[in-house]
Amino acid sequence: MFPGGCFLYATANEYRARRGPIRDRVRQHRAAWDRQLAVAILEDQRAGRIRKSVDAADLVVELTSYQAGANLAALLGDREAFRRAERATRERIRRLAGPELKIPRGTSFGSGVGLLRARRSGV
Repeated sequence: MFPGGCFLYATANEYRARRGPIRDRVRQHRAAWDRQLAVAILEDQRAGRIRKSVDAADLVVELTSYQAGANLAALLGDREAFRRAERATRERIRRLAGPELKIPRGTSFGSGVGLLRARRSGV
């Protein structure tokens, strides 16, 4: 996360009601990020690391919601809320992958992708 929070979230917030190329570009980045998360989830489902019954699109919404909450908490200096978003992300990923998942301290939790990648690498 950048000082001052996530650039994409800040820009999305500022330009959400303004039509034009900046908002269009933010939407493109957001869609690309959602696709990247969905691909990681689907790959892990195919590999048996995430239950197939999990709806990938729903999980993308969950993970990006945690990310948005963590970003806002960081901007407001609310460490407890940031830790709660981090913990919620960690627990959600654990429930998907099972108790054998070991998540190292310091893993990025803003999006969940770091957790999915950690799972794939066996750390």
